Amino acid sequence: MSNLLTSNLQIGGIASVTIDVGSQAANDTDESTVAVAGLKSGDFCILSADAHLDGIGICDARCSTDGTLSYTIVNPTAGGVDPGATATYKLLWFRQDATQTDATAT
Repeated sequence: MSNLLTSNLQIGGIASVTIDVGSQAANDTDESTVAVAGLKSGDFCILSADAHLDGIGICDARCSTDGTLSYTIVNPTAGGVDPGATATYKLLWFRQDATQTDATAT
């Protein structure tokens, strides 16, 4: 018996996204959006910074509507943080094949 998964992915990709994360209040999260052409509502998204984010983190990314990436930034520190200038982030996205709803182990 193997532990391989059969694929239920229709398409996916990696894109560079330019984001200017504004000042983040202490012990708080903030959801923002950025336009990303080609994303479809329901796409599975992972957002990763190209560099260290001093004092903040990315805790969620999703395609909220067609062409729009919603992402949540968290500041778990005791003070406000402003990460500074615009930065490039990597977006990894997948679209599920509508004909196969679940991955199956074989």
